[in-house]
Amino acid sequence: MVTLVMGVSGCGGRAVGPLPVQSRPAVTAPVAQPVPPQVPAPAPAPAPVPAPAPAPAPAPSAQATPPTAPGSQYRVALLVPLTGSSAAIGEALLNSAQLALFETADNNFILQSYDTQGKPDVAAAVAATDIQQGAQLIIGPVFSPEVKAVAPVAAAAYVNVIAFSTDPGAAGHGVYIMGFLLRHQVQRVATFAHQHGLSRFAALAPANDYGRAVVLALREAVTAFGGVVLDIEYYDPAGVEQIQSVQRLARLKDQVDAVLIPDRGVRLKQVANLLPYLNMDLRKVRLLGTQLWDEPGLGSERVLVGGWYAAPFNPWQKQFAVRYRQSFGTQAPPNSSLAYDAIALAATLARAPGGTTFDAAVLTTPSGFNGVDGLFRFRPDGTVERSLAVLEVTPNGINEVSPAPTTFAQPLY
Repeated sequence: MVTLVMGVSGCGGRAVGPLPVQSRPAVTAPVAQPVPPQVPAPAPAPAPVPAPAPAPAPAPSAQATPPTAPGSQYRVALLVPLTGSSAAIGEALLNSAQLALFETADNNFILQSYDTQGKPDVAAAVAATDIQQGAQLIIGPVFSPEVKAVAPVAAAAYVNVIAFSTDPGAAGHGVYIMGFLLRHQVQRVATFAHQHGLSRFAALAPANDYGRAVVLALREAVTAFGGVVLDIEYYDPAGVEQIQSVQRLARLKDQVDAVLIPDRGVRLKQVANLLPYLNMDLRKVRLLGTQLWDEPGLGSERVLVGGWYAAPFNPWQKQFAVRYRQSFGTQAPPNSSLAYDAIALAATLARAPGGTTFDAAVLTTPSGFNGVDGLFRFRPDGTVERSLAVLEVTPNGINEVSPAPTTFAQPLY
């Protein structure tokens, strides 16, 4: 049987034994077509299918681990916060990891799970313990400071890291990040808008790190295709004096083609509703969003109907959500699928003929991998590249107006 070993931070990472059988999630049989549990696997090449291209040699800064003999055990460490303020995030990731473990791994695959408490120093300490216990690959941690703390520990042992962070600054030197990068979301939706005749952009963004990162991505994307950013307005995320920011942007109502609002929930609805209140005609101006818009019931807000945003969109997500709910009795939180894909990728590589090394040449396979959230691949610089769809908000749900590319031979943006 596959094995999940739980480690306890604060106790030197001591393994306390495998989960008892009754504590395992009740996993349903894999879906026949498509079969997410059997992926990530090398993504198909366009027809006719040529022989797979050889993987590139590791970059000088990447880690190369020694190969493991066929039939040997593979130890993979999962670093997530299971206590502290981020425990709910860690629990969801652990649940997804367990689901992947019991659906995709064979008898030689051992997953060692440790609590980082969301703290960089704890993450570094448990990473060292995991490596001492034979971990050949680290999956996690979640937050950028944790990832940066783990990186030198892993690099010293020539162990690669697949982290859940969205911070490109945490990638590289043997660290690969799986999180959904803002620049890809913005580039995808802005380029699609430009392809449909929109060239004059503006943004209403929260005055925080997320908002500033989105604005930077918008400027880069629009510059690349020769458009123009007419105005950027920031508003207080606490909801104070939002109307002044919207007022300044609304003066461009006859000049702007599209307005990007990278927010979610009540705040998104409040800001968006101020635009028609201040006489901006949203029949002539397209609203754009980021993956934050990917939440149920958005179409019930009339002002957002017709808006576009980029996100993963495929049947595998629904299948994963059903299996997660059946296994754990609750809805799968956003981004919990990242842990499923990471463990499934590791388990798939571990089953490869001749043993695996989990090294840069394997992880950066140019054709990429198919996961719950669609096609993805790791770049030599450690960042992730994803195939995203463009979705339109309708009163009855979400409509896919531009499908995600199915291979990396197609343009992503």
